[in-house]
Amino acid sequence: MSGRRTKAHNERSRRRHYRHRKQDFTLNTWVDEVGARAKTTLEVSTELAPPRWGGFLGVDGKAITIAGEECCLLVGVDHQTQDIVHSFVCEKEAGEEFAKLVIEAKLDAGYPLKGLVTDYGKGFVNAHECISR
Repeated sequence: MSGRRTKAHNERSRRRHYRHRKQDFTLNTWVDEVGARAKTTLEVSTELAPPRWGGFLGVDGKAITIAGEECCLLVGVDHQTQDIVHSFVCEKEAGEEFAKLVIEAKLDAGYPLKGLVTDYGKGFVNAHECISR
């Protein structure tokens, strides 16, 4: 009798495990689909560009890990409102990426750039040369 229970119990456990794996896959698929339709921070900033932005953009990069690889999350924040104006993930925190963030914030989101606040050295100089042209 106990052998039958064990066999039936194992079969129920196997079905339950398969059902959970299928639900996890379905949930992940839905999350991916919704995420693909989500707006970027730059798109939101473009639509909501508040006139109260102070014009001083703080730019900083944070090391993050994605799928086991180290990347950089580069973020531009208005100092007066603390709104995230623009952000994106890049391979490394370098001058080109810094310049891209600032230029896109200024041109695409209409950010009223008066100054930059950053802890960035060489990248800031390279970006300043790109922005000043």
